[in-house]
Amino acid sequence: MQVVRECGERLARELGAEVTYINLRNKSRCSGANAVPKGWDKMFYTMDLWAALMSDSEKSFTELMSRGRVKGTLNAAWELLRWFCRCSDHTLAAILLMIYEMLFINFTPAFVMRKSRAKARKLQADVEAVLGDTGVIICPTYPHPCLLYTSPSPRDS
Repeated sequence: MQVVRECGERLARELGAEVTYINLRNKSRCSGANAVPKGWDKMFYTMDLWAALMSDSEKSFTELMSRGRVKGTLNAAWELLRWFCRCSDHTLAAILLMIYEMLFINFTPAFVMRKSRAKARKLQADVEAVLGDTGVIICPTYPHPCLLYTSPSPRDS
């Protein structure tokens, strides 16, 4: 989290940016009134919201992952088996995301999908209200830098 602080301080110092710190898990780390902006609590449901919005798009995540393949779309289960045999070109995270998307979209009732889409659009509006036209989110999604997509995973080392 130190990197986020340093980045925020540099933005404020060099560009005169107004920096607001938001920590969903530890509200005492938020700047200002130690409060998470209204509506941002939905960030805890980003996987469900992402899957609901992806179900609305023209192409699924699996189809996007299959780009450039001659033989149609990827089979997530087959790709997982290939990953265990160290023959897959994809990361475990990407394969699990394909499986999650497949399960979420195929086994979630339509009314739940509609509700998730509505929540996602509300979250988008709430985030845009805080950020305005020129706002930026600096969000470390993982405590360590991730590998490049084409890099071998640590299990290959």
